[in-house]
Amino acid sequence: MIYVFVPMYAEAAPLIEKLHLKRTELFGNIQTFSNEDILLTICGTGMLNAAVSASAVLARNEAGTQDFLVSYGSCASQKKKKGLYLLHSLKDKNTERTYYPDILYQTNLEEASVLTGSGVYQKNFSFTEDLYDMEGASVFHAASFFMGPHQMLFFRFVSDDGEIQNLNNEVMKNLSAQYADTVIEILKRLPVSGKRQEEVDLSQLYPDLGCSETMKRELNKLIHYAQLEKIPWKEKITSFYDAGILPVKTKEEGKKVFYELRSFVLDE
Repeated sequence: MIYVFVPMYAEAAPLIEKLHLKRTELFGNIQTFSNEDILLTICGTGMLNAAVSASAVLARNEAGTQDFLVSYGSCASQKKKKGLYLLHSLKDKNTERTYYPDILYQTNLEEASVLTGSGVYQKNFSFTEDLYDMEGASVFHAASFFMGPHQMLFFRFVSDDGEIQNLNNEVMKNLSAQYADTVIEILKRLPVSGKRQEEVDLSQLYPDLGCSETMKRELNKLIHYAQLEKIPWKEKITSFYDAGILPVKTKEEGKKVFYELRSFVLDE
């Protein structure tokens, strides 16, 4: 299942319409819309609403390793022009903790950092991140109890620079509509319940590559991505064996081979 969390209905409306999502009754006060593969939740604005909604929905549906999370919505910025951005880091203004999604999926979107705060952004407030929102870091923190950072993508479109007097639901819906098709195309490429990938046995490759526990986790994510993108990773591994590169003799050799495989998969 792909879990999509959007703060306001006006921001979510273009996705709901284009994906033909139907109202789903999960919780009395949490609006959800779904089809066979996607469950979209209106998580509400603010850090607390976002965290509670994400936790409730993910727990209710027993989300786990085979699922994916997408967070989508508006943000403020005085640094970035209006457009859609993929978040590579999310900082909680209250705790100063920063979260980092593992971005394995090619989106062709400009990446940006976001600061998540409790209140609406004011123009006289300065910060080092590119964007400001009120939900991102909270959604990540809540979701981290159910899935890994490689199972999450965060998208934000710039709606204002702190001047919000002209913002209303209609304006927000029209802004969101400009980016809905881009997000939907990315959603179509993500793993869903009906299109899960075959289980791959990497138990022999681990020692042949001299994998540490960290490398094992990175290799699993890399192969999962290669499967989704239909990249011929097995042929590349076979070529390493045929050339006598595998099995490696040292951990340093293993790291070099791993990064060559990583470059092959991500640049394909």
